[in-house]
Amino acid sequence: MSLVLFAKKEVRPVFLTWVSKIKKILSDICCMYPHFEEWLDKVLEEAPSRERCILLDVEGNEIRGIAILKNTGDECKICTLRVNDKFKRQGIGEALLKESYRILGTTRPLMTVNEDNISEYRRFLTRNGARLVSEVTSLYYCGKKEYFFNVPYEEKTVVLSVKPQYASRIVSGEKKVEFRKKIFKSSVKQVFVYSSYPEKKIIGFFDIEKVDSGTPSELWRKYCEVSGVCAEDFLSYFDEVTQAYAICIRAFHKYNIPISPASICEGFKAPQSFCYLNNIEMINKLKNRSSY
Repeated sequence: MSLVLFAKKEVRPVFLTWVSKIKKILSDICCMYPHFEEWLDKVLEEAPSRERCILLDVEGNEIRGIAILKNTGDECKICTLRVNDKFKRQGIGEALLKESYRILGTTRPLMTVNEDNISEYRRFLTRNGARLVSEVTSLYYCGKKEYFFNVPYEEKTVVLSVKPQYASRIVSGEKKVEFRKKIFKSSVKQVFVYSSYPEKKIIGFFDIEKVDSGTPSELWRKYCEVSGVCAEDFLSYFDEVTQAYAICIRAFHKYNIPISPASICEGFKAPQSFCYLNNIEMINKLKNRSSY
């Protein structure tokens, strides 16, 4: 067994000689993740580097196993770990995993496994110190589960229902704060605004500047001038409530043509207040709409 690490730009000419073989050994993953080929092309174009390195187990001119590693300030991850079918049950996967731990400087990197492979990988990963910490449904494909090891999944995106009269004030810039009685998880960074009945369309999105909390009277004093609501409506909404939240809007991106959620996600159900949006494909479609 010979482990070869590509982690520096200086070795890129040598690395390029392995690219076609890397694509071949990972070809069967394409059906498991949307746009996997595009992702792999991007990785191979960037690698090797300080943040993205590739570890190969080679024998002669043949790849027996591969690990693709990512190490940034925000994420320490084993993106892919694969053993050539011809060389399984020879300890190659375990050797790659332990060397990946060493390179990343941790025995607890993020790893995810889809439901089609979980029965094969779960025992192997837990035997080598990994812990299954969460599972997410429809992250990549509708109804399919993705299992997270070592680092739990964090919801970062929500769809927020807003009455049309207030949604229009967010669009105009008059309303720079959205008040709520209940709030989503602190990990959420981006909000898609769903203008509720009778419009029933997603009209755009914004990044969160911050989420402030306090009593209704405290938040009204701080944000009344940018609230986009009158005092009467504000007090009515927070009647008999002692804890309130203010979602501060950093910058709103308006769609020229509002989007019907059903056109992107079949069976979409409008949230009464908010719902987490986890499907990466849907998030990308909403963020990359050419009409906004």
